[in-house]
Parts: sequence; structure tokens; C-alpha cells
Amino acid sequence: MIGVVMAQSSLKYQQYFLQPMIQYICDKQGEVRQAAAYGIGVMAQFGGQGYLQAYTGMSVCMSILVYKLSVLTDFLKRCITSHFNLLLTAEFA
Repeated sequence: MIGVVMAQSSLKYQQYFLQPMIQYICDKQGEVRQAAAYGIGVMAQFGGQGYLQAYTGMSVCMSILVYKLSVLTDFLKRCITSHFNLLLTAEFA
């Protein structure tokens, strides 16, 4: 209940923190992305309809983030496969 009351109180301040927070989801630094995602999760859990506009804005940034993560995942798979092949080659040489 306290979280809901605090979320409703924060609505009047969203003009100061909401847009930067959405932008921080796509930040280069993992710690910044994590903190922004956590804060947005709290807004989603307790904010209700007051943050509906924010959820719409976040969908674009989340799409970009998912794309970046998929590209990174593909890159890491290729690196792991290459390193594994190198280790196998070195082991049997």
C-alpha cells in the first residue's frame, strides 16, 4: 500500500525524471541500464495509469535494447565457438 501511495505522489515529479530514466535503459553502461530498468519496474508495479504514457515511450527503447542484446548474444556465441575450437585444436596438437 505504501508503494502505491508513493507512486501516486511521484506523478507530479515525473517531468523531471521520467524521460532521462527511459533514455538510461539504453545507456552504454550496464549499471546505469540496470538501475533504470529497476526503477521502471517499480513504476510498472506501483504507478498504475499515471505512468501509462511512460510505458508507451519505454516500448521503443526496450525494442532497441532487445535488439542490442540479441546482436551481443550472437557475437558471444560466435566467440565461444571460436575459442572452443581453438582449445580443442590446441589440446589435440
